[in-house]
Amino acid sequence: GFTHRDIVETTPGAVMVHRTANGEILYANDELISLMECDDLKDFFDYTGGFYDGVTHPDDRGRIRRQLAAAAQGNVAGSKSYTEFRVHTKGGKTYEATCVGKYTVADGIGDVCYDLITGRGGSLGFGADVRP
Repeated sequence: GFTHRDIVETTPGAVMVHRTANGEILYANDELISLMECDDLKDFFDYTGGFYDGVTHPDDRGRIRRQLAAAAQGNVAGSKSYTEFRVHTKGGKTYEATCVGKYTVADGIGDVCYDLITGRGGSLGFGADVRP
């Protein structure tokens, strides 16, 4: 058999869960931690500041903040979102990324979004999308 954790950790993409209201990251799978060139979950949270926009390239952060604010106002449980942005890693690499999210209400937590982040254009191998 397999567990829910097995599914999340073997999904061919980076998985992140964040609060809808402010983008606070509640979960990141090993793929996202590796993509961000972080050593472990603590290093990931230190590098990103624990917020969604910490994953994005500095030039994309204002747009991402505005999108998160709009999502907090308008998305209801079950609705989905799609966004494109650049990921900026701890090592200084920049990747083109696509994020598909689904909004829900988590017991004891409130409004959250489950995100699947992949290379833009459907590429699951982020390395092909590297920009210096």
